[in-house]
Amino acid sequence: MSSEFDTAHGPGFFLHIPRTGGTWTERVLEAAGLNPRHVSPAGISRHGRAADYELGQYRRVFTIVRAPRALYASTYAFLKMHEWRVWEPGTYHPWRELERFAGLPFDEWVAKVSCSSPRGYFSKITAEALGPAWPPILRVFRTENLAEDLYWFLTDCGVEPSRAWAAISGTLKCNSSAWGGAWRADTAALIDSREKWILRTFYGGINT
Repeated sequence: MSSEFDTAHGPGFFLHIPRTGGTWTERVLEAAGLNPRHVSPAGISRHGRAADYELGQYRRVFTIVRAPRALYASTYAFLKMHEWRVWEPGTYHPWRELERFAGLPFDEWVAKVSCSSPRGYFSKITAEALGPAWPPILRVFRTENLAEDLYWFLTDCGVEPSRAWAAISGTLKCNSSAWGGAWRADTAALIDSREKWILRTFYGGINT
């Protein structure tokens, strides 16, 4: 969930987009001594959007994005593991629209989810999380390079390099769900075609 934390320069903020490595990131922030504290505005889930917070009050702000194929696989496995539960009823949650697709086989689920928005579902919720023109203070890291990005970020926050490295290398990554299935070529191609916004904006048009 989204969190405030301490830095040598003043308060910081982590905007948590689901299934991008946020739980592990919070553990790293804790291990580095930055004292992360969860923040949930009224009527907003633990995974709010940049517009739901007053980001101007923070000195360091970051979020994490993830390549679309991995997002689909990880989200499906996580929801299935939790028996397709309803997440935080009565509040905004980026997964609210997925509840109607509960229980579908993976390839059918991908087809339904990816076509539920003209932009592509995960492109849509990522764009909504960041906002139409996200502020310059908001740094965007990628799950695929997260350890390196967090090391740089922690030292920029005033953490000694040796402690920053210990926080990263000594904290077990969270992998509470793994899909483990084989990709069908048409399913992978559908994701790539539907989620072009994420791919073009953060991955140079290539699904890593």
